[in-house]
Amino acid sequence: MSHKTSVVGSAPGALPLLGHVHRLARQPLDFLMSLPQYGDLVRIKLGPRDAYVVCNPGLLKTVIHGTALYDKGGPLYEKMQDLFGDGLANCPDDVHRRDRPLLQPLVHESRLPQYADTVAQCTSAMLSEWKDGADLDDLFAELYRLTTRIIIHAVLGESIDERTGDELGGHFPHAGRAIFKRMALPIPALEKVPTSDNRRCALALKRSHEIVDLGIDTYRSRETAHQRDMLAFLLRIRRDGRPLPAKEVHDQVMTLLFGGADTVASALSWCIVLLGRHPNLRDAVAAEARETLRTGPARYSDLKALKLTSRVVHESLRIYPPVWVTTRIVPRSTELAGQQIKAGTVILCSPYIFHHSGTYFPEPEIFDPDRWHPGRAPSPKDFTYLPFMAGNRKCLAYVLATNELIQIIASIVADWTVEFPDGLDLTPRPLSSLSPPVLPARLTKV
Repeated sequence: MSHKTSVVGSAPGALPLLGHVHRLARQPLDFLMSLPQYGDLVRIKLGPRDAYVVCNPGLLKTVIHGTALYDKGGPLYEKMQDLFGDGLANCPDDVHRRDRPLLQPLVHESRLPQYADTVAQCTSAMLSEWKDGADLDDLFAELYRLTTRIIIHAVLGESIDERTGDELGGHFPHAGRAIFKRMALPIPALEKVPTSDNRRCALALKRSHEIVDLGIDTYRSRETAHQRDMLAFLLRIRRDGRPLPAKEVHDQVMTLLFGGADTVASALSWCIVLLGRHPNLRDAVAAEARETLRTGPARYSDLKALKLTSRVVHESLRIYPPVWVTTRIVPRSTELAGQQIKAGTVILCSPYIFHHSGTYFPEPEIFDPDRWHPGRAPSPKDFTYLPFMAGNRKCLAYVLATNELIQIIASIVADWTVEFPDGLDLTPRPLSSLSPPVLPARLTKV
């Protein structure tokens, strides 16, 4: 649909002073999914301020590619400052254009096997602790612990011990909750009210920064020329002949750690939940894994052969995209879909809207990994499948993350069946990523 024929509409149900904040805070996914019926660009109210939600992939492409007109910003990224500072995922466009080329080598193809070795090592350690017939209180917490250990090892080597790393992994979900909760608060002062939840969120943010600072300081004291961890690379970067400032190093490490733990843990959990709901497919994925893997967990050399597992991961990312919403801010007045947009206006972009649209994905609520089969047509249209967003602000480590998901899923299902209680409420929790609820699970050795 061209911009000239795009429909601009308004969402009903705004409350005085609050606008649509109550809907975004309580039922954000349902609210977002209700908006395309009102137009391609839909006006909502964030408190007393107008904001717009993009519901058309052509318009989304304009926003994502037009970084000078639609910069990173808005309530989500304002609150993410508390965790990421000006790390690559959160910085404004001019800083991003300067820094992304410097950081791109962190995820160069040559580094993928090394990262995969870390994934295999940490996954093997987790599985060695599992017991046949054991009950996990929360699979999501278990997988969050795993992804935290993986990304800490990849970024900081052995500079954070396992116990402290697990503490960090325990704080990150509360830090993510703090980001989303503070974004949705109509009155910023409410986040300062000393409720138990606010105190827990504040502690999570504080301790996350303290642990990362400890890890960086320990790393610097042990630094040697041969180190190949991501932090070693960051410390070797020179901008105008000078090393990166300490705060900038801290912000980039926080971004790598949180992004590498939070989104991957959520995506992993949803993959296993969906396989649990489809036992025949789970058995087929397990058979592929057993046929492909040598002894031990999946490794980088196994990835090409894990074709069904890859399709499962892509379909799971469609149904439960880790990045379910992002915001942009208009630095100066512009026009979008024929609508004049004032400077300072927030634009919301939600992959979830497109991933669950029957226009782009027939029977979108059906888990169908074969919609990603190379011989199946048509393939998803441009800017309708965006689990890690798109454009020059696409997640820097999306290849690392996708490979990690395939590796871990194959490693688990090859030897283990994970089952969930009947009637378990699987309503997603839209926080900093699209997280699952608490997932009690039983482990059975195959």
